Order: sequence, then C-alpha cells, then structure tokens
Amino acid sequence: MGMVLFAALLVIAVSIDSFGVGIVFGLKNIQISAWNLFIIATLSGFVFYSSMFAASFLKGMFPAHLSESIGAYILIAVGVYLLVQIVIPLKGNEESYKEKSQEVPHLAHILKDPQKADMDDSGAIRGKEVIVLALALSLDTVGAGISAAFIGIHHFATSVCIGAATSGMLFIGAHLGRRLRHVKWIDNMSLLPAILLITIGILKLV
Repeated sequence: MGMVLFAALLVIAVSIDSFGVGIVFGLKNIQISAWNLFIIATLSGFVFYSSMFAASFLKGMFPAHLSESIGAYILIAVGVYLLVQIVIPLKGNEESYKEKSQEVPHLAHILKDPQKADMDDSGAIRGKEVIVLALALSLDTVGAGISAAFIGIHHFATSVCIGAATSGMLFIGAHLGRRLRHVKWIDNMSLLPAILLITIGILKLV
C-alpha cells in the first residue's frame, strides 16, 4: 500500500465519525458555528501531530524493517479498543447523567449519542462543549498518529488534512442531517472508524 493511499485512508478513518455526529446535530437542530468548527479542526490536527511527533522519538528505538509492522499492529489495537468501547455498554447510571446535564460526559458516550455533546441543552455547541466534542472526535487520533509515525507518513500535511476533514465532515453531516427524516442507519456509523482502522492495519501487514 502506497504512502499516499495509506494517508488518505487514515484521514477518512479518523474523520468519518464526525460525519455521523454532524448528521445527528442536523436532525436535532443543534447548531455549531464556523469558528467552533475551526477550533475542532485545529485541535484534531494538533492531537494527531503531537502524537506523531512524540512517537517519532520511539521509532528510532526499533529496527527500520519492524517500524511499519509495529505501526500496523497499533492501528489494529486502536480499532479493536474503539470497537469494544462502542459495542459494550459503558458503565454508568444514565438517569443520573440526565439529572446532571452540566456534567462532562464520557467521551465515548458522545460518539454513541452525539446529542450529549450539547450538555446544557441550549441547541448549540459552545464553550467547553467545543473542547469536549473535539476530544471525543480525536479518540482514535492519538493511536492513529503513533501508528503513522512508525509507518513514516508526512507529519504536517496529514495533520492538516485530518483537521480539515474532521470539521468538514461535521459541517456536511449537519447540513445533510437537516434534510433527513430518519436516521436509523446512523446508529452503526460509529462502528466505521474502528472497522476501517483494523482493515487498514491488516492491509499494511499483508
């Protein structure tokens, strides 16, 4: 698999969950401003770049011929972890959460139920909600960044693409969601990033 193709698939894998979140926002008429989309793009790109930068120092500790395999296994591990977090019900009392609307939700909860990102039920994502949403959308970005460093893709260009794709998918999803009447299939959208990361990791090993 060529580096450009790998980078493109990685960008899609770590940003596609933003599309599903955006659709739910559109259906629930939850607003998010252009400025906050920019903040989410910046944070997503920064998290990816930081994880790649940190992992680049670890890469030198391993033989060159092992680096790509290590990166592939990390991708698979991240994908499996995300899959487990999504499929297995998270611990916690849902009724207690509803009583404390200002409480910051578990990040994985947001991916399963994006409406929880609007913690104050204001109908808009703002303030600390923007940071929480950005972190939730970056759950798979840290592991992907570490993997990308071991495999050797370009740090800055990929980080910019991931930031742009994350906010772009969120924006497109929100607009599309306003035009949809039902969203039954969106429940499975959160599974796609995990499945894609596992698939990319396996393809890199083959």
